Amino acid sequence: MQLAIDHEVRMVRSLAPEIPIRSVAGKPNTRSAIRVIAAAMDEDSTRGRLPRHDVYRALWQCKEDISNPIVLAAVAVTHGFTNLTPTSNGNDAVRAWQQEWEELGVNSLPALVRQDGEVMIGLVLEKQLRDFIEGYLAVGTRG
Repeated sequence: MQLAIDHEVRMVRSLAPEIPIRSVAGKPNTRSAIRVIAAAMDEDSTRGRLPRHDVYRALWQCKEDISNPIVLAAVAVTHGFTNLTPTSNGNDAVRAWQQEWEELGVNSLPALVRQDGEVMIGLVLEKQLRDFIEGYLAVGTRG
């Protein structure tokens, strides 16, 4: 597992050296972090997406334990969420996200999935990302 994490970090560094990223000592249990993000999205569907970036930053840049409730509470408070309580809707979202992740078969690499079903896996070069987005825009304007 550690070799895979180190490999991913090297890949990110090679593709985007401007992103400050550090290797972590093992993959943390992300369930609590996902549940906090789902609870934030239940409370406010727009603003609720914001804590996700800070959770990534806490893990990959600050090497914090994102399964720690204190770390997660600090991230939530930063975005105005106090006393988040995971709900059954949040649990359903967690299960759906996990199922989608497993069905994509990408393991721990980030993936973008367009509404037309096209998938882009990993951190890619800017031109590839633009082509991916422009491809969707072209498909979207035909229909």
